[in-house]
Amino acid sequence: MGTGHIVLGGIQMTGHPNHQCHNYDTGDRLFRRTAKAGAQVVMTPEVILSGFFGGLEDRKMAESIPAPRVLCWQTWQVN
Repeated sequence: MGTGHIVLGGIQMTGHPNHQCHNYDTGDRLFRRTAKAGAQVVMTPEVILSGFFGGLEDRKMAESIPAPRVLCWQTWQVN
């Protein structure tokens, strides 16, 4: 096995139900800040975009996989 290392980073935020655009903007800002600080892998809260907590109505806010908003983070590069 190699002797390399990976720098992990995590963001913490509350996803607010029915405010997906706001959640995305906040997550994007924190994601970029963490990556610029040196993180190669950024961990996000499980319900970062939808903010749902369970129940049929809340599940309707969830995005399909792969979600377009999440895909943009996967391809984002720190310049």
